[in-house]
Amino acid sequence: MDGLAAEGEFFTRRLERLQAKLRDLELDAAVIMSPVNLYYFTGTAQRAALLVPSTGEATLYVLRSYERALREAYVKCVEASGLNELA
Repeated sequence: MDGLAAEGEFFTRRLERLQAKLRDLELDAAVIMSPVNLYYFTGTAQRAALLVPSTGEATLYVLRSYERALREAYVKCVEASGLNELA
């Protein structure tokens, strides 16, 4: 396994642990906006919001530097004009 694939699996495991905790707490989803926590779960610290459902794919709603987020993040990225797109 190459370094990028291993790093991607590292972030995937973090998200899977969060999703398991969400299910344990009977929560539907978590929204993460802190740059430190965004980096922890995605590999990028862009101005963004990460929507993590209790099951399924996490999505990073990127408010700026979308192209950079595409290069750095290990989750699905969506270009967003505002956080109202999370509603």
